Parts: sequence; C-alpha cells; structure tokens
Amino acid sequence: MGQFVAFGNTKFAGEGSGNLTWKRSPDQQFDAGADFQLRGFQLLRPNQPAWREDSVLLYAAAKGRTNFDASTRIDTATLTVKSGTDQIDAKILEPVKDMQGGGVWRVWGRVVGQLQNWPARLAAWLPMSNCQLAGGYIVEGDGVASKDGAELRQVGFAAEPLIVKSPWLNVNESRIEGTVAGSWNQQQRRLQIPSASMSCATAAVAAKNVVMAMPATGPLELTGALEYQGNAGRIGQWFANPKTPAAWQLAGQLKGSAVLQQKSRRGAWHNHHRTDQSRGRFRRQAIPRTDRSTRSRRRLRPELEDAPTQPMPIDLQRTNGGGRRPYFAGQRGTKRAD
Repeated sequence: MGQFVAFGNTKFAGEGSGNLTWKRSPDQQFDAGADFQLRGFQLLRPNQPAWREDSVLLYAAAKGRTNFDASTRIDTATLTVKSGTDQIDAKILEPVKDMQGGGVWRVWGRVVGQLQNWPARLAAWLPMSNCQLAGGYIVEGDGVASKDGAELRQVGFAAEPLIVKSPWLNVNESRIEGTVAGSWNQQQRRLQIPSASMSCATAAVAAKNVVMAMPATGPLELTGALEYQGNAGRIGQWFANPKTPAAWQLAGQLKGSAVLQQKSRRGAWHNHHRTDQSRGRFRRQAIPRTDRSTRSRRRLRPELEDAPTQPMPIDLQRTNGGGRRPYFAGQRGTKRAD
C-alpha cells in the first residue's frame, strides 16, 4: 500500500485486495459495486505511535444514470467499513443530481463499536499514551453536505458504560447520551448549533443557539446559552486521582446557566449558578486564606467588589486531617464554611 499512497510525512503500509463490478445498460442505467480488504494496515507519522488495524473491510454499492457528462445522477449508494468490533454504515437518502457542481448529498450514517479501540487510533495525532477508554458506543444521524457547507439535522450518541482513565480525568458512568444539531456555512465561515445536549447520572448540560463566525475580514462572533446541573460531589470525582486521597471534598447539587455574547473585540460572559443541599455559603469567588499575612487579606479587585452576586451554598470539607475548614475572604461579613 505504501507504494501507491503517501501524504507528505504520513506513510501507509499494508497489503490489500479487492473486486470492482460495473454494469451499464443501453438506456444509461448503471450498477456498480466494490469490496476491498486491507491486511496489516498501518498509518505512520514521524515521532508518533503507528495506527494499526489487523484487517479492514470495505463494501460499497451505487446505482444511477450516467452518460459520463453533467447529467450523471446517483439514485442509491451505500458504504460499509468494518474493523474488528467497529463498523461504519452510510447511505444516501435521496438521489444526488448536478454531479458537475458537486451535488447535494443527504446522508444517513451510523458508527458502532468499542471505545477501547480508539486511544491507539488517535495516538498518531494526540497524546493518548496515558489514556484508557472502555464501553460500547453508537453514533447515528443524518445530514446534508454540499460545496457550500454542511448541516447536521439530528445526531444522537450514547455510550454504555463510559469508562475514562487518565491523569486528569477519571469517569465511570453506567450510560451517557446526547444529541446535537448544527450547520456550517463555508462562504460565511459560520458555525451554528441550535441545540446540543449531554446527560448521565452525574450531570446534564444543554446548549442553545450557539453561533461561532470566523469571517475572513472582521472580528470573531461567538454567542450562545448554556444550562447545566449535576451532583457536585460526583463531578469532583471525575477530576480526582483515585490513587491519591483528595485534599478536599465537594458536595451538593449544582445548577445554573451561562450566556456568552461577543460580536466585537470585546465580549461579555454572564454566569448564574447556585449549589443546594449544603452548609457553607459564600457570595464571591472563593479565595482560601492560607496564612495571616496582609497579602492573604487583600480585597478583591474593584470590578469584582461591585459585581452583583447571589448567595451560593456549597459544602467543602477538609479530609486530610489538616485542621480547620477554609475561610473565604474577599467580602465583608462572609461566613466561614462551618
């Protein structure tokens, strides 16, 4: 394979075999099919781990009409790719016309498999040496693509279970699922996400009306709204090292929203949140008092002193036997966490 395909410093290796069939009737109707198998596939990049697959199977079929000119159309088309326990299926949902202009492709797709196969695949581009994934997954949806852009009408995903082990993230959820819909305008370089959501037993997040525009000339545009809720204690466990006892524990139910509006070089970020079912309270960003020096008792910046705030209960407990619970400085009359 490496004798025929190469992209700069990216090299390919492996052996392959396949078959191609083509039939065309006198009335210009065609029926085409292909099957291909790669054995010992490798993708090699400098100073990066190789992406290896023992066997990759590909099946494709298409029917339509052609006179080998601008009138060519594809009425049906399917594609299947298999590698181990992972499989990709795709098909067009309506005929594709105007092939000379690239056509408008309305496509359905589905990907199923096991998450543990992906760290080795992504290691050729991302630092994945200390990351482990486990669980079964499925991604399914449909969309439309053309030379002018693309639209995801509705894409759903789920993993059961979801297990992530890494130095900075440790997740163990029985199931996680979500949906996303959006579009990309190539001429305007504009990404729009009307809705996106993710939920599991620990937390739920929903985004609405997210817009990111990156015009060739002019400032970046970024707007959107976010709502979130979850179990603060279990979220804290996601970012804890299971081999090292945590110095602090966080408990309570977290719920809030955030709004981002930026249509020029200057933007605004509004965040409204609260935590329930706890004992301690504070009104400003927490500043732990680590000593009795004057530096540790400095006031917050004036813009934070004057910012409107709402009480947010929270429960922080010292678990390493290191003495008193923390004191949150920065506002007159702020109570201790106990």
